[in-house]
Amino acid sequence: MIKKRYLNGIFSLFLSVLFFWAQAQKVNLNYYLPDVFYNPNITTPEEYLGWQPGEWHITHDQITGYFKLLAKESPRMKFTEYARSYEQRPLFYVTISDESNMGQIEEIRKKHIELTDASKSMDLDIADMPIVLYQGYSVHGNESSGANAAVLLAYYMAAAEGDRVEKLLKEAVVLLDPCYNPDGLNRFASWVNMNKSTTLVSDPNDREYNEIWPRGRTNHYWFDLNRDWLLLTHPESRGRIQAFHHWKPNILTDHHEMGTNSTFFFQPGVPERTNPNTPQLNQDLTEKIGTFHAKALDAIGSSYYTKESFDDFYYGKGSTYPDIQGSIGILFEQASSRGHYQESVNGILTFPFTIRNQVVTSFSTQDAAIEMREEILRFQRDFYQNAAKEVKGDGTVYKISKKPDYNKAIYLAKLLSQHDIIIYDDGNMEGYFYIPVQQKQSRLIKTMFEVVTDFKVNIFYDVSTWHFPAAFNMLISNSVQSISDDWKLFNAEELVQHDNAFKTDTEMVSFAFEWEDLNAGILLNALLENGFQPRMMHEAFTASTIKGEKRFDRGTILVKSGDKNKNLFDLANKVNVKLYGITSGFNSEGVMLGSPSSFKPEKVKALMLIGNSVNAYDAGEIWFQMDQRLNIPLTKVELTRFSSLNLSRYNVIIMPDGSYRSLKQEDMDKLKQWVSSGGTLIAFKRALNKLNGSLITYESIPTAKRTFENYGDRQEKSAQHVIGGAIFESEIDTSYPLFYGYSSSSYYSFKRGTLAIKPAGNSLANPMVYKTKPLFSGYASEENKERIKNSSGLVIYGIGSGRIVGSVDNPLFRGYWRGGDKLFENMIFVSGAISGVGLRED
Repeated sequence: MIKKRYLNGIFSLFLSVLFFWAQAQKVNLNYYLPDVFYNPNITTPEEYLGWQPGEWHITHDQITGYFKLLAKESPRMKFTEYARSYEQRPLFYVTISDESNMGQIEEIRKKHIELTDASKSMDLDIADMPIVLYQGYSVHGNESSGANAAVLLAYYMAAAEGDRVEKLLKEAVVLLDPCYNPDGLNRFASWVNMNKSTTLVSDPNDREYNEIWPRGRTNHYWFDLNRDWLLLTHPESRGRIQAFHHWKPNILTDHHEMGTNSTFFFQPGVPERTNPNTPQLNQDLTEKIGTFHAKALDAIGSSYYTKESFDDFYYGKGSTYPDIQGSIGILFEQASSRGHYQESVNGILTFPFTIRNQVVTSFSTQDAAIEMREEILRFQRDFYQNAAKEVKGDGTVYKISKKPDYNKAIYLAKLLSQHDIIIYDDGNMEGYFYIPVQQKQSRLIKTMFEVVTDFKVNIFYDVSTWHFPAAFNMLISNSVQSISDDWKLFNAEELVQHDNAFKTDTEMVSFAFEWEDLNAGILLNALLENGFQPRMMHEAFTASTIKGEKRFDRGTILVKSGDKNKNLFDLANKVNVKLYGITSGFNSEGVMLGSPSSFKPEKVKALMLIGNSVNAYDAGEIWFQMDQRLNIPLTKVELTRFSSLNLSRYNVIIMPDGSYRSLKQEDMDKLKQWVSSGGTLIAFKRALNKLNGSLITYESIPTAKRTFENYGDRQEKSAQHVIGGAIFESEIDTSYPLFYGYSSSSYYSFKRGTLAIKPAGNSLANPMVYKTKPLFSGYASEENKERIKNSSGLVIYGIGSGRIVGSVDNPLFRGYWRGGDKLFENMIFVSGAISGVGLRED
């Protein structure tokens, strides 16, 4: 009887513990942190928040406030803001070291930077040099255990006392960046907190674990910031790269989450999928650091794995970008609770547990850095020494031509310079920007400019190429030449600008600007917004300007001289577009200024369909292009609202990549009627499949049936049927309205997916056809290259007085594919002017 009562009591206690856990999920601080003495004058996370980390998901404003407080309370810390997100949240890191180091932190930084200078580094004594460790978290907003762990790590480093922390602070400078993606993190924290129950629900079907589209992974414009380290499309990335090069850290960590039913992953990834430009020693050191993670995770009984997934191929990811910089990037992937208390195949996965694993591997990274300090410092020094030897005597200089598009050349030069690449400027607006190979970033330049088509394996975690000249549709030339004394170091603040100051007493009948300019679309939209009546020319002509005769190509924009000239000059100067003053309407060659071979572009009133079954990345790239670059308002409407929507206020509807499975036949009929009345429908990639058979008709080229020799080769064989990211070359008709502004008949597009469409029977309706050897750079199987060669890149149809333009590829890929900007602008501004003879027929 006593024994039974005792067992019942134990069972009741067990139920009480479970009930308490499910109600509050309360944990003690020493669940996460070592049980050492902590300075009582330093505010704990619980004291600041009112709850222990793990009970709720922390918001970015709470992280910011706490880190600012710690920087005030602790002499070990300095707070540095390096950027602002689109939603005006600060991105920052705290510099952490002991008081002695903090007193001379700038001197330490400058000496550390000398390790990357091959002319100085051999004279440096690394024996007493601190190692620099950049620890970063949650670049994907809904992978938030990292950001929550960073709060605990910051407290430990500000308040803990004892041998371990004192040695760490003396021998290292830690740059702690708690959140790479503040907008996404806040979006996710709001979602899971607002859907959390007091009695925690573990059912994966609960709303807490199923975010609504587009979810919290991405930034404000739905971009994956962990693909932007090389591309630098967004302020979060530009600020982070500036911080990286300000310090040149030895190790950079990137803490992520993966599927709920997983365990814990740390790098290295699959060895065969490492970029060949990465030194093997980098991977060897990564593996050696991994032994510290294994020991730490073993100590707390956490399961883990390494080398079986992910890779270090694409340098645009946080864990890989450092590898081409003489640093060591390390990816961590924790199984995600995606909320607070979710069922998994490994049992209940709690939020505190996920945080603890991130904390523990943050500590193990620090331990490895201290234990391997001299070895890692030596690796960084040798990386740049070896890079210098590789290009010694190589006088190759890459040349970015400022003609025909000065603004595009400027954009590319700015982007490259942000990667600490040395660029020279000859000061001539029709000259060049020069990039010598002999510089510390020679290896990075190589990987940004190289064409690759041969690979050890055909499986890629991300894209297989990122060739920057092709992305800008401007192949960069090179020559062997000396650096001229007349060249100046590139300075984005001191660039020569177009001079659009016209004398008021000079009589001009019209002003013109060339459509090929990267910023011409911005100016056209500004003119339409300000009441101008610009016209676009369908034919080339040679006109008399105040500076002599000049030939203008198709797509040139004309603005009649009148009372609004001064405003025109201001608008053009703002975006640095060159205006030409034309003195007569009678042209010496080509059509006259009053030719009927012109049309008046309309102000764009655009709608984009979004929501479940639409690719959020592609939708975000369109939104970004319209909003940030063209300054055109874009109405975004969920598919569920389409049937009740009045379409009459829009003249352009955009369908990003997606399956659109929720659109019914009556919705397609409604869309067809709208096009027939004069609208322009633009569809990308899989959206074409939705239109095929209802609004348009085309024949796709089928893919081969998948066959496997054995179960073990399934991944490699399946990869042959995938184009995860490669560059294809096509032949374009530059006289076709969709390619106004292009001077070369070769066009480079970034292809993801295997959609291939047979050319139209009407040859004039094939303005973009992939070449006979279509693959320019990256991986595609022989079967896919064969399917895509001579296929159509665009499909253009007419219904009534409207137009449907479909693109097999996304011309705005990740916001850095600037070579597709003009194609997209032509789609929204020029499609309505395409003559019926240039259209496909059903």
